Amino acid sequence: MPKIIKEFVADGKGCDSCESFTESMIFIGPKTSSKKYCEECVPEDDNTKEIKFVPCDAQFKCPEDHCGTELSSFREHTLGKCCSYASEENYTDDKYVYQKKVADRFDAAKRAEEVAGKEYRKAKLIAENAESKFNCFRAIRKNYQDAMATAFCEAAKDLEQMKIKEDMDEKLFCKVCFEVYDQNERKESAPTACGHKSCLKCLKSLPSKNCPTCRKDFEEIMIIF
Repeated sequence: MPKIIKEFVADGKGCDSCESFTESMIFIGPKTSSKKYCEECVPEDDNTKEIKFVPCDAQFKCPEDHCGTELSSFREHTLGKCCSYASEENYTDDKYVYQKKVADRFDAAKRAEEVAGKEYRKAKLIAENAESKFNCFRAIRKNYQDAMATAFCEAAKDLEQMKIKEDMDEKLFCKVCFEVYDQNERKESAPTACGHKSCLKCLKSLPSKNCPTCRKDFEEIMIIF
């Protein structure tokens, strides 16, 4: 049966399946939601009684650039009545060869589009899963990072407190005997030569009068407290 592809239509809607035209177009289903098919695409398993055959009312254009006829009916177009060149047998043959070539390319492009669509949807799903996994691990990493920052801050505060305590403790006991200073023989004292502090008892009992901290010489009369 003659069939015209959509590339030659000037006005009119083709088959809902292949977008082409045949001499009769078939409408299936209720009027408000019917489907339109060409004679080749009518579903064989459609048992509905609401089937209507309507002559093709689309308008077509001649592929010949020099044709003087603007539009032609389905029959005029298929018979090549629009111009003298279209009526020649070789042109009619060439026209349908071209139509078939375009139709074949359309089918190939449609199949390629479907394959690419499946690949796209698959790749999109993989990308979405990867993004979800990435966001999940990023959130976990951030939680650990925040926990580490909190732990480091607390450790720094602890070290600072320990340093303050050590500094305070150093002022409370002798660096030689490690006894706590008192107001008697353990009185806080220092040689005037260097000023390094120890208890009075340790400074007096040193066999050689050298500062326990810097080893500088001093005499007992140089001890201040």
